[in-house]
Amino acid sequence: MATKKPWTIRAFQAADAAGVQKLWAGVTSFDGSVPAKSALEIAARLKHPSSGSGRHWRVALAGNGAIVGALEVTFVGTVRTSIIAAVNPAWRRQGIGRGLLEDLPQDRRILVTTRASVAGADELLSSFAFTERYREARMRRKAKGIEALPLPDGAKLDVDTKRNARRLQAALSSVFGEDAEDDLPLLEAWLARPGCAALYLTLSGKDAGVCLVAGGEHAKRAERTAQGEPTLGVVEQVGLARSLRGKGMSRPLVRAGLVQLARSGFIDLEVTADRRREKAVELYTAEGFTVVDDDVHWMRKEPG
Repeated sequence: MATKKPWTIRAFQAADAAGVQKLWAGVTSFDGSVPAKSALEIAARLKHPSSGSGRHWRVALAGNGAIVGALEVTFVGTVRTSIIAAVNPAWRRQGIGRGLLEDLPQDRRILVTTRASVAGADELLSSFAFTERYREARMRRKAKGIEALPLPDGAKLDVDTKRNARRLQAALSSVFGEDAEDDLPLLEAWLARPGCAALYLTLSGKDAGVCLVAGGEHAKRAERTAQGEPTLGVVEQVGLARSLRGKGMSRPLVRAGLVQLARSGFIDLEVTADRRREKAVELYTAEGFTVVDDDVHWMRKEPG
């Protein structure tokens, strides 16, 4: 006789948003494996054209109705789909993660990121035909002792104090092309986060580079204040227009972002570096960072 599961999985409903936010915050506090999202950002994600109002999102419910697992599904482009899956640590190893993944769209290429330090994630994803694509080194250092670097001739640095989402949208697009996030409500939610700032490297009055920094969404409980605010500051996105790459502008731009975080009062600083790009890891090592974990990026190909 089969044992009845102490949980059930169903489609996400609008009233679940607060429970999903609480779940993500709890999982983040435990092991940092998922980003803790604000209510504003979750609302923006649900309204995002790629979300379909959460049509493919799923939640796992305990017998008392509490949300103990959640799956966010976001379509990216015409082929890819990005997911975030989380399970309450007290409810792990009961099949919830597997149950959530069984509801994934079957006709899409699926992308997901895990932490190398989180036990069991690689085994679970491998069992669903995911393969590792690449890794990013997650690196940290103390904020103390950070000083700005001189900018190359003709370049200026502008810290946007007005939180102009349209400016950020244009800069990200010019740097990252079709991989850039361009949804204005989501960018507005990003800019509203604690410690978030957009820094622009300008040439001849035009934005030629961008560095987005913010309080760490993956900050664990020990890395937050009593009010829940992160003491960990993160360089989230940094890039230059293609014509400026390799001209000595990356490091001053990164340093400017680190200085901004230090001035905002963050105690620790964090960056990620693609391990396929040796120079990126070397740049951050030269900035005093050491590796503390790896982000593992996985993919499951669509059929055929």
